[in-house]
Amino acid sequence: MRREPYSGEPVLCPSCGGVSHNIGYKIPVPPKNKKESWDALREEIFGNQQVDLENRIKSRVRRTHALEKEIEKLESRPETEGRAKEIRRLRRKLESIQSSTTTLFRPVGPAELDLIRNSDWTRFPPRLPEQPIFYPVLNQEYARQIARDWNVKDSGSGFVTRFEVDKEYMRRFPRKIVGGSVHEELWVPAEELDEFNSNIVGPIEVVESFGDDSV
Repeated sequence: MRREPYSGEPVLCPSCGGVSHNIGYKIPVPPKNKKESWDALREEIFGNQQVDLENRIKSRVRRTHALEKEIEKLESRPETEGRAKEIRRLRRKLESIQSSTTTLFRPVGPAELDLIRNSDWTRFPPRLPEQPIFYPVLNQEYARQIARDWNVKDSGSGFVTRFEVDKEYMRRFPRKIVGGSVHEELWVPAEELDEFNSNIVGPIEVVESFGDDSV
């Protein structure tokens, strides 16, 4: 069968509507009724993705530090036209490395914030059974509206968190606009939240707070 060229867009399962994962053509696929085999395959793929992500993060950190040291060394030297040109080149290279993540936001109430704090600011807590989707949003204004107008009303305080996610990983999730153009969010299935958390680069930060327990 002729296949369409790869577009980079997420491929949705025709049965459940979830995001499909490309595992290549060399991995044998278990029969549909072998749940244990599918669970083992899922764990193997997730483990490989974790190793790959950790290696990419370490490589990014090493390259970033090396460039920063090189720029610092050049800046300590007397000003020349060649020095300024080289610094500009290195800064462009540094910006290219740093742009490999995407900034996301999530409005949370005090209970969820406590769970994030307990994870040492590295993970969002599991969803409740009646919450099948995790919704990070793509701009601070949208997160601010929810934290201020909904979280404060429901629980007395609301917080806007900001975090970085590996850009390549994030592309698998569809972007949804659920109102005006500012109301843009990602839809992450609850069962994929552990993997999503593992693709967060750096700490989760609180950038705005509202209500009784604002910080």
